[in-house]
Amino acid sequence: MRKPFLAVLSPLLDKLHQLLWWTFILLAAGGGYLAAITFSEWVTNAILQGVFYQWMFASHLLIGLMISPIILYFIVDHFRRGWPRPNRKVVNLGLAVALLAFVIWISGILLIRFENFPQLKGLSRNITYWLHILFPIGLVLLYRLHRKWGKPMKVSHWHYLFKTFTVIVLLIVGVHYLQSVYDEPHYIQPYEPSLVAVPENSIIQSKDLLIDDYCEGCHQDVSKRWEHSAHHLSSLNNPVYAMSVNNTKKALVTNNSDPKAAQFCAGCHDPVLLLTGQFDSDKFKKGTPEAKAGVNCIACHSIQSIDGHKGNSSYQFNLPQHYPFAFSENETLRWISKQLLRAKPEHHKRSFLKPVHQSTAFCGSCHKVHIPESLNQYRWLRGQNHYDEFSLSGVSGQGVTSFYYPKKNHTNCNL
Repeated sequence: MRKPFLAVLSPLLDKLHQLLWWTFILLAAGGGYLAAITFSEWVTNAILQGVFYQWMFASHLLIGLMISPIILYFIVDHFRRGWPRPNRKVVNLGLAVALLAFVIWISGILLIRFENFPQLKGLSRNITYWLHILFPIGLVLLYRLHRKWGKPMKVSHWHYLFKTFTVIVLLIVGVHYLQSVYDEPHYIQPYEPSLVAVPENSIIQSKDLLIDDYCEGCHQDVSKRWEHSAHHLSSLNNPVYAMSVNNTKKALVTNNSDPKAAQFCAGCHDPVLLLTGQFDSDKFKKGTPEAKAGVNCIACHSIQSIDGHKGNSSYQFNLPQHYPFAFSENETLRWISKQLLRAKPEHHKRSFLKPVHQSTAFCGSCHKVHIPESLNQYRWLRGQNHYDEFSLSGVSGQGVTSFYYPKKNHTNCNL
């Protein structure tokens, strides 16, 4: 007498099967959102990855890693129970579904770029990425055939799953839209006569700007060059400048003028002191980290755009969005943040190195000066103006004496 077949789904496997379906819906909806943002950025060349995108990416990785042992257990036990069955078409389709699930899982692992793991680059990474994107579609189609020729799933259940998927997608799109609307800042200039513009109602703290050690973690070579540069020694750590700005403040007070007119200097020389509201304070000292920061990494890389060619720090400043847990006090969470950055570095690259940072106008926002009447109580006067001199020179590629475009522009030579 033939031994009866085992049920292909035990009570435990049945519950795991439902869990895997819900997990797949979450991963598919989240993955679709991530892929859509990546494609949209490729088409529009715009930065669309915000805080919500980073959290979606982190949750996608976390859910995928957590569900991995459950998938493995389900496949092995389901295969053990179903292999003796005579319906070989269903068995073979089940094997195909399991194979696709394995490819999706392993491709996701390879795309993460964990430290000390093999790193895919170029064509191999692109192929792996598209396997991870397209194979879930094939998995759904094969699974449907697997159920159709085995134990059919009710049409109403398919409709329920599709509706659930649609609702999740709409929620994700809605949150992304609300974030994009909220993230659009309205800039104001609260530091006149300095022309620095910041988002209205923004609060910038010292901890937001004093992150040179964080940058140095990956960019040691640039950090070493900056350490001995004029940009680093532009603030109160430069005794000549410190004397100049202090004398300016004293002269303004003596002449019954507004001492805040000295902010004219700070937009370019003391961005950390100015933006944190410490430049006008009598309490700040030369030896504080803020006074020694100079024009540091984040001071330049937070510039979003240049407001014309007026100089006098005529730039729009808004802090870039960091990856989740970037500055957590927990070492494990900081490690996770680093893995997120390594796995998806495009957001970091495009947030911290915009086209404006590679333009001559970027340098001109500070290397072109006029002295306003509010500072000298006399009239408008032109100060040093390296930007116009460069623009009119033969090496700019723009002036009348230019007969060719230089191999390197201004920023590539000086930075």
